Amino acid sequence: MKRRGLRCVSPNNMSGDQAFACSIRDQCCLHHLRNVDRLSHPPNNDTMARRNYYEGLAADYSRPGLVSDAMKAQLIQRSAEIGNLQEAVLPQIGPDYTLEQIEAENREFWPTHCEALRQGRGDLLTKEYRPDLVYHCQDGPYYGITEQQKREKHWWAIIAQPGVTMVWPIVQFWGEFTHFEWICLDDNTGEQIAKGSVCWVRRGHRGGCYYKSEQLTFVRDVFASEELLKLIST
Repeated sequence: MKRRGLRCVSPNNMSGDQAFACSIRDQCCLHHLRNVDRLSHPPNNDTMARRNYYEGLAADYSRPGLVSDAMKAQLIQRSAEIGNLQEAVLPQIGPDYTLEQIEAENREFWPTHCEALRQGRGDLLTKEYRPDLVYHCQDGPYYGITEQQKREKHWWAIIAQPGVTMVWPIVQFWGEFTHFEWICLDDNTGEQIAKGSVCWVRRGHRGGCYYKSEQLTFVRDVFASEELLKLIST
């Protein structure tokens, strides 16, 4: 069977959004040509079944209090190591770098990302992105890793503040795609102060994250800028 018109030309020279579009086409074609379900998704005929999304991962971030201090330290160290593995040119998906390997690396990476966020390690979080990142969100879109830094710093400060714990009850992997949902909970009252739903595209340790879309909702500890406050009569 020929894959006419489905393979993208010169993927190493693409922008983040071009690579994202090609990744969708390639993975959708692979889904039909070879059983992509074997990546990590055995058939499930029970539509009401519940699963542990952290099964097989190094640590469970679905609830507070499940990660030991020793594991936290290991994950932060591994986050720094993974950040240094990103290559200058986005690697191609192929026999030398398969979707299976990319998904396995994304699954290893996931707990390191969660711990870096809980500890407010913006230095490590920034290294997770490619320089040509495309980031779609309500305050965006942002292109590259400098446009959103000022805005994202405020988000990180709210969700990583003392007395608040961030949890990720749902995380799902498919090749280089990861979908996850997060909630920030007050440690004393249990109230939700923020939540979000995210999809990102990460080409393993060698490629890093080159596309991200996110819906964020902040319901507490949100303050207006000084410019907006000047518009209010008191």
